[in-house]
Amino acid sequence: MCRFLAFVLLLVSKPFLLKAEPLIVAISDFPPSIDLSNKNYGIHGAIVLSALKKTGQPFEIKIYSWSKIAQMLDTQDICSFGWVKNEDRQTRWQYSVPYHADTSYLWGRKDNQLNLASLEDATNYRIGVTRGFSYGQQFDDVLLKVETDEGFDDAVNLRKLLGGRIDLFPGQALIIEPILASRFAEQADELEPKLEINRLSHHFVCNINSELGKHTIQKLNPLLPDLEKTP
Repeated sequence: MCRFLAFVLLLVSKPFLLKAEPLIVAISDFPPSIDLSNKNYGIHGAIVLSALKKTGQPFEIKIYSWSKIAQMLDTQDICSFGWVKNEDRQTRWQYSVPYHADTSYLWGRKDNQLNLASLEDATNYRIGVTRGFSYGQQFDDVLLKVETDEGFDDAVNLRKLLGGRIDLFPGQALIIEPILASRFAEQADELEPKLEINRLSHHFVCNINSELGKHTIQKLNPLLPDLEKTP
């Protein structure tokens, strides 16, 4: 009888144990979107983490490099945020609704007159990219047609652009403008957006096989901003 009661109690308590399991949320530094020096973890952190707290799901923030996080999302029961959706990632990760969007451009030097009527025209020029980043499916497909110059981060690519090593660099205005102002203040006026690429949406993501991630995303979605109603 005691064994039977213990078995029943275990079955009853299992959902509560699942609910209490802390969710690992892995992020890295990418200010101002995700800023490890900010108490709210930047613009994205303020949106996502406040919503996550409202779900009642316990979570723990872990700091890794973005490349490490991408590998962990493929193989471990973790989640993250600030990611752009593309076809390749959708086979490995599960996504929340988009909670934030920002316009991306192809940036170039003002003194470099380029013939850019469409994204396809960009394939005629030297393009820098940041390792491990997606620029949206349409432009990711364009990049497959050219040999790109890969940099470790956006600041490295902006330095290449200012130095003439590349002709174009894709980036979100929200990210590029603060980097130019803080790290390349004397040369910031030498660059300009040459062509709008898209308006990139960002998501909270989890490993595709994560049951905890699935349940969390279901609870999180109604609490995130409705981009269709956001100007």
